[in-house]
Amino acid sequence: MGVKVTWLGHGSFKLETSSGKVVYLDPWIDGNPACPVRVSDITQANIVCVTHGHVDHIGDSIKIVKKTGVVFIGTPELGFFARKNGIPNEGTSAPST
Repeated sequence: MGVKVTWLGHGSFKLETSSGKVVYLDPWIDGNPACPVRVSDITQANIVCVTHGHVDHIGDSIKIVKKTGVVFIGTPELGFFARKNGIPNEGTSAPST
């Protein structure tokens, strides 16, 4: 199985598997001068993973999870942040907006 890695600027990446799964890693999209896409362009994701809470890494993760209803992965502290921002606990899916 191959994985296509697309650099989205700074520490942000989009990973696409040959089976069509999409993972966003540290998705600072809007406001990132090097990023070729906007959050409004994102229609599919399977996982959003955030490594730490700096604004240029947590970036648009909450927006993407809310928009697509995907799984948010991060440290426990980031999980608390996500829940405070409308992302449900694990085992449930986020409402699409």
